[in-house]
Amino acid sequence: MRPTDSRSIAYFELFLILILLVFDSGFVFLYSYLAANVAFFGFVFGVSAVAFLLLYSLSHDRASWSSELHALFSISLFCYVMQIAASGDMILGALVKLLSQIQSLGLWFVLFIPLLFISSISIYFLRKERRSDRMAKYALLAVLFLILVFYFFFLLKGIFVADDEEVLKLTSVAMLLNGTNPYAASISLLLSQHIGSVGATFTTTNRIIGHMDYPALFFLAFVPFYFAAQPVIASLDPVYMPLQFTLFLFLLLLVFARSLKDRQLMRPSITFLLIFVLAAISLTSATVYLMLALMLLAYTEIDSKYAWVFIGLCISIQQELWLPAVLLLAYSFNSHGLRRGLRNTLASAAVFLLFNGYFILQNPGAFFGSILGTLNQPIIPFNPSVISFALLKVYPIPLPAYSVLFGIVSLLVLVVSLYFNRKELIPLLSIIPFLFIDRVLTTYYAFFIFIFVFALSVSSGRHVSGSIERWLLGHRQVFAAAFTLLVMIAVAFVYVSHVSYQNGFSISVVNQTLLLNSSANVSVLRASVVHGNLSNSTVYLLAFTYGGASASFAGLGGQGIIGDPQQCKAAGYECTVNVNKLSLNGTSPYNLTVTIPWAGKAGPVERASLVIYNGPYFYAANSAGNATSPGSG
Repeated sequence: MRPTDSRSIAYFELFLILILLVFDSGFVFLYSYLAANVAFFGFVFGVSAVAFLLLYSLSHDRASWSSELHALFSISLFCYVMQIAASGDMILGALVKLLSQIQSLGLWFVLFIPLLFISSISIYFLRKERRSDRMAKYALLAVLFLILVFYFFFLLKGIFVADDEEVLKLTSVAMLLNGTNPYAASISLLLSQHIGSVGATFTTTNRIIGHMDYPALFFLAFVPFYFAAQPVIASLDPVYMPLQFTLFLFLLLLVFARSLKDRQLMRPSITFLLIFVLAAISLTSATVYLMLALMLLAYTEIDSKYAWVFIGLCISIQQELWLPAVLLLAYSFNSHGLRRGLRNTLASAAVFLLFNGYFILQNPGAFFGSILGTLNQPIIPFNPSVISFALLKVYPIPLPAYSVLFGIVSLLVLVVSLYFNRKELIPLLSIIPFLFIDRVLTTYYAFFIFIFVFALSVSSGRHVSGSIERWLLGHRQVFAAAFTLLVMIAVAFVYVSHVSYQNGFSISVVNQTLLLNSSANVSVLRASVVHGNLSNSTVYLLAFTYGGASASFAGLGGQGIIGDPQQCKAAGYECTVNVNKLSLNGTSPYNLTVTIPWAGKAGPVERASLVIYNGPYFYAANSAGNATSPGSG
């Protein structure tokens, strides 16, 4: 019998862990607010999965690490299964989610994979071909792909649903053409009027984020599409989004095909293709395809003299790319020396100023306040990351502290990247700080995982030692001291932040009961709020809920679940954010009754977790279940 290749096993395990990590970030942590066991296994899964990916990437001889890799893989897989099995009444919801994802995945396999593959091959050969007749044939195939993809996108009604970011892009371009600074003007009122169709990003200060909070290339890339239809919100779903997705995906394929070598194209790995599809279906914004194309260019061209062009474009489009851009610049300093590293850094900054300088000169406070606000604004953490969720539930810290923790971990990752100086590690290292922020999107993980698998697929396997790397290897105590110091700073910061949280927001919810009232189609949650040492006694409430095979929330968008929602009707758009306000300056405990309506056909709300927040402070109580629900989490 032919012996099993342990490297093949590790590669299969790598592929499976990557898929589970993306799926896990998509929906598990919303469930985690409602079931403590789900949260525990989710935490162990996330840590084990990232440890597995790091060991896999750093191993020169993966066969020698096979037992450790298999063990971490087994732990990760076990914990992922246990997340679903930990709460019996959530199995149905998880299965429904999985089936819907499989259905979408099947659509991509049947409809788009042949087009993507044919297009990639045609673009690749178009790049290499010199005969005009053959070039015309390949170009025709590529254009045919472009037309077919747009046609399918246009026909598949409902595949695109515009969100508040799409509205911000549209209105920012309109403001620019009208001479208005989109960083200084707010469209919160407009978003509040369309909450039901496009949603909104809610903060714990009872606000909606309504100003442009990304670098200028994010909305400038929308300018060519602005004139394709009437510039109104109603045109986003049927025209703008299919058009953007088609062209940006086509651009991504151009870059993808350009980056492959003969042997990589002619023997495509099924794993890589699956990851490509997975990344594609997990991306909700057309701009992410453009971001992927720019990051692929920055990654593949980092050794060229034009690397600064692509790094500059990356940092000019969204803050998500700042960290990998910094790591690429660190790689340049390490591999190419001080002179070229400095040139790449300064020239990248010049590209950033090219796109953003006008808005900086207009109002530097508004610009930097807006783009840095994504890091420090107290946004409600509907979908926290692995580490931040553990802190939220076990050892809470103020919401702005997560951004500082992100910065500390980013410095730690930078030190590690200088020590190892492996280009293919950059996308994986970029994921790690995102495990510490208080809110993540599936796109964060899907984005970097796509780049990570691409990096492994095109890696030559050769490692060229960098100058900083050689110095650190010769002075390991310096690396160890820097690593240890940053870990100690992170731990000390979390401790100090927790003390600050306790001093400013000492609050807990006890004695929760959930009763179903089928005649009124509501669930009634009763609880006692124990409080003290509140820096601000005015707090807001919402509830994470489970029912009808899905998890959701109640109490936002003007929905009253306590008191009278009419009481602040004249106060402005803030009343469409959260009307569930109460004052805790009286006797403790405060007895509370929350009425949660059943949303349409979703079914009864069978489990709920009360959430209380106030500015930088956020508290999620343990969940309460009705009498027919097995367990309360």
